[in-house]
Amino acid sequence: MSTLIKGIALTFTLLFLSSAWAHTDHGPKEPLSQDTIVERANQAVEQLVSNDRIPSSWQGAYEPDVTRQDSQFGLIWSVLYQNDAIDDPDEQSLYIFLDEFGNVVNANYSGEL
Repeated sequence: MSTLIKGIALTFTLLFLSSAWAHTDHGPKEPLSQDTIVERANQAVEQLVSNDRIPSSWQGAYEPDVTRQDSQFGLIWSVLYQNDAIDDPDEQSLYIFLDEFGNVVNANYSGEL
């Protein structure tokens, strides 16, 4: 399972690192609303499914529990998805962590940042 988590983290790092270099606006950004954070997390779930990192049954899990937390990295949004279609109880909860600007920081089943 640690290979899966490392793969997920690497995928998101590469995806969002490349998009960070592609923009032209270098001015200050406003933090995103909770609705926008959920949209970004839903996109992350879709990306994980399309890259075969998580089972396709996660595709319809779009009623997440969203919380904000302060961390050593600043403000982090935690978006928790539940999927009872997964047999392994340890993998029925999927956490997507995003920074205040909607960048995916981490994704895992443990809920640890």
